[in-house]
Amino acid sequence: MAQHTSNANGWLGVGALSAAGAVILTWVCCLPILAGLVGVGVASLGATIEPARPYLLAIGFLFVGAALYRSYRRPDECGEGQCATPSSRRRAFLWFCAAGILFAAAMPYIIGLWVQATL
Repeated sequence: MAQHTSNANGWLGVGALSAAGAVILTWVCCLPILAGLVGVGVASLGATIEPARPYLLAIGFLFVGAALYRSYRRPDECGEGQCATPSSRRRAFLWFCAAGILFAAAMPYIIGLWVQATL
C-alpha cells in the first residue's frame, strides 16, 4: 500500500512539472506576439498625440523647472527644526527627470541624424 501512494505522488510531481513546462513554452511562443501588439499600440498612441508634443514638453519643462527652483531656493525665515532641506536623492531624481525631458525633446533630431547617417 505504501508503494502505491509513493508512486502516485511521483506521478503528481511529473504532472505538475509537465504543466509548468507547458505554461513556460506557451509564454515563449506568445510573448513576442504580445510585445509586437504592445509596440503597435504605443506607436499609434504616439502618432495620435504628436500634435500636442510641444505643449506637453512645455508643461514638462515648466513643472520640472518649478520643482528644481523649489528644491534649490533659499528657505524663508523659519524656526529651529522647522525648515528641512530637500535630500540629495530628491535633487538627483529631479535632475534625472530634467534630463529625460531634454532627451524626449531632442529625440526627433537624434533619430533624424541617425537615419541620415545610415542611408
